[in-house]
Amino acid sequence: MYIEVEGTKLHYESMGEGMPMLIFHGHSVDYRLMAGPIEQCFGREDAYQRIYFDIPGMGESQLNDSIGSWEDLKRLFLQAIRELIGDQKCLMMGESFGAYLVRSLVSAIPEQVEGIGFVCPWIPDIEQKLPERVITVKEPGTQWEDHQYDYFTGIAVQWKQEVWKRYQEEIEPGILLFDRHFDDLKNELTVDEEAVFDKPAVFMMGRQDHCAGYEAAFKLMEKYPRATYAIVDSCGHNMQIESDGVFEALMKNWLKRVEEFHEL
Repeated sequence: MYIEVEGTKLHYESMGEGMPMLIFHGHSVDYRLMAGPIEQCFGREDAYQRIYFDIPGMGESQLNDSIGSWEDLKRLFLQAIRELIGDQKCLMMGESFGAYLVRSLVSAIPEQVEGIGFVCPWIPDIEQKLPERVITVKEPGTQWEDHQYDYFTGIAVQWKQEVWKRYQEEIEPGILLFDRHFDDLKNELTVDEEAVFDKPAVFMMGRQDHCAGYEAAFKLMEKYPRATYAIVDSCGHNMQIESDGVFEALMKNWLKRVEEFHEL
């Protein structure tokens, strides 16, 4: 599916019905990174419309001359949200760079957002020390030094065939579509540093995530008084596939808290 905003065609996939959940992937991938693990959490009766966006320069959303900064991306998505769901209450989720984008979007429409989910959030506006790069699992029987695994082994902390298979299905296709001109955009977003989000939230992070870390997220704790924080051992920047069972449990707990919040 596509929606055209200010001459830019934004690609998105919509699944399910009910309260909209707007979902944003990270840098250099596409919507499949989030759709894979999230769709496993839903059955036929779940009352959420999951809307997975491709960020311009990634997946099937293309960059054009009207986009010169991350703030331009934010403006486009705010307009897309208005056209797709109007003023309906919604949830938002973001992974890595997508988490930074979600924080900025929520700053613009805080009253519309009823819950936020962060997966391996990249938080560039807060200083932190990143964990050392380590490997926690190295499954025997595979030549992991072979060049076909280079990008995977550069990020993964679990070198296992089941994780590699998920990587091939959900992450690698987006990497192959990445437009490197995205990295030429002015790279800053406006986030309301004083705002407090007092609705259900969840932070899901890998203890061994040497790309985005986890310390910065805890420095935001007072801004998210209804947030669950989870740092999962033996997980890096692909926590959602390296510990998919924990991911699913955290997702379901978050959605249950959202439902209970609505019942108050």
